Amino acid sequence: MNYSFNNIGPSSVPPVHPVPAAAAAAPPSSNASSAAFHPYGALAPSNQQSSHLATGALAFVPPYAAAAAASVSYSYEDEDDDDLMPWERDGWVPLEKSGKQKTPNKIRGELQRYIDSCKADGTMTQTQIIELMKVNNNSFRRFMNPKTYKNQWSATDNGTYWAAARLLEQVKYDKEQAKKLGKKSGTKRKSDTSENGGDKKMKASSNGQPVATTTTTKTKAQLESEAMQLIQRILDVEGVPSNIVYDSCPQLVKKIKDFLARPGMTKKAFCTALDNLNNNSLGKFLAGKGQDQCGNVTYRAGYVFFEKLRILEGKPKSAARRKNETEHPEGFSLVKARACKWVFGAW
Repeated sequence: MNYSFNNIGPSSVPPVHPVPAAAAAAPPSSNASSAAFHPYGALAPSNQQSSHLATGALAFVPPYAAAAAASVSYSYEDEDDDDLMPWERDGWVPLEKSGKQKTPNKIRGELQRYIDSCKADGTMTQTQIIELMKVNNNSFRRFMNPKTYKNQWSATDNGTYWAAARLLEQVKYDKEQAKKLGKKSGTKRKSDTSENGGDKKMKASSNGQPVATTTTTKTKAQLESEAMQLIQRILDVEGVPSNIVYDSCPQLVKKIKDFLARPGMTKKAFCTALDNLNNNSLGKFLAGKGQDQCGNVTYRAGYVFFEKLRILEGKPKSAARRKNETEHPEGFSLVKARACKWVFGAW
């Protein structure tokens, strides 16, 4: 890569020094009269912005910014970088469509939305995302709290800013690639598509001759609709007692996760089916260990739901279920044991 600041990065950013705004906005040479970008941040106002600043006002600009803005060249010609994505290369900076560096507040908001979406669909927990970014919990907490920094740009000294920016860029790229792949696989030749919109496939008949069959790809809305219909059929099952539970918490957690993994199934629909169960209660139950969440309302409601599903599908009781009935004839406790402390007084 042809950079004039090869060693510049979040770990080698020199201290920021105050300089007059007019000097900060002034280009280092006539060739860079319109340059307002520098690698760590749009901290220096552009010529247009500087006109709104009072004379003598201070702008925080890294001492190398003026020279870098004039001489930086983003041409990736090094052979060593051929296999790297842009955000994996040294000197990469997260940019807006306008060409300005993304602010820490912007990165913070995007990261929080990504964490929330992962929690909602059960793909990853916040802890797993932190581990994926390879940052420690303290750095993450400091970055995610906007009150930590009087000047938001100080957050660029926190490694979480750069790790999050790269992660978000990778997520964005993966989504775009999946979208392109979906469009490509969805494009069929006329001869390969049946009249009802299904894809023609050849299947061997009993006499060995190929027979054309059709399959249809269901939309997200169709899958969600079918999931809701299944939930309604489950709720319509009657005769399941609600005062006894024969599944352990870990066994029920597995059933919930498997059920949420079904096509079109969502946590929102599942919580609604469990008498408008609070999402936080569900999250605590899924994150519990052993029987420590036996007092959680999810335990009883979830067991009844999946017992109805078992009856609806006509499945027999599993070996684990029969064992639980033998070992716990009155069912598992639905009350969390309270922690007790012994207090010894002096005689």
